Amino acid sequence: MKKIFLAASALFLATSVQAQFLGQLSDARVLDPGRSLIGGYVGVYDDNAVSVFGQYRYGFTQAVDGGFKMGFLDPGSRSDGGVALNGDARYQIMFQKQQDPVDLSLGGGLEFFFGDNSTIVSFLFNGMVSHRLATQGGRAITPYGRMQLRIQRNSNGSTVTDGEFGVNMGGEFEMAQAVSLAAELQLDSSVDFGLLFGLNYRF
Repeated sequence: MKKIFLAASALFLATSVQAQFLGQLSDARVLDPGRSLIGGYVGVYDDNAVSVFGQYRYGFTQAVDGGFKMGFLDPGSRSDGGVALNGDARYQIMFQKQQDPVDLSLGGGLEFFFGDNSTIVSFLFNGMVSHRLATQGGRAITPYGRMQLRIQRNSNGSTVTDGEFGVNMGGEFEMAQAVSLAAELQLDSSVDFGLLFGLNYRF
């Protein structure tokens, strides 16, 4: 009961979606120590913006991993395209493999967006939950969700600091032992919506 209460509190108080155009694109399980994940993705957003980005993650302990993302945004009808760099770490507090109902992790990070007309620095606070569903064929589908609170400082001639909020909902679909397809819907207070998809490889 205590863990379920902690999970609910974490999701509503500690979190929200990913900054700018970078999504979650993986479930809430941290990587085992010494294990890695690489992924490549494409995002399509409202008003015809398109992104291409990738991530690398590494497991440090049984409960902690970290990673970074880098992406490029073609703004479409937006006024500002550019490059984003993101680094984060997360700590897993619930483990489905230890008979918890879900995997739950909390995380935080820092993101830089270098645009044509502005520079944005964002501090990120995340809560992630997922549940792995094994199929009869031995593969698995893992739906996941993330909430993110983002405090960002925007410099475009003048400097403005504000808060943003978002939610990511998606799933990983195992295609082979180490390869999975990730698909995700992003809802964000600064980006109305985005559809993100790509491949993850764990090794």
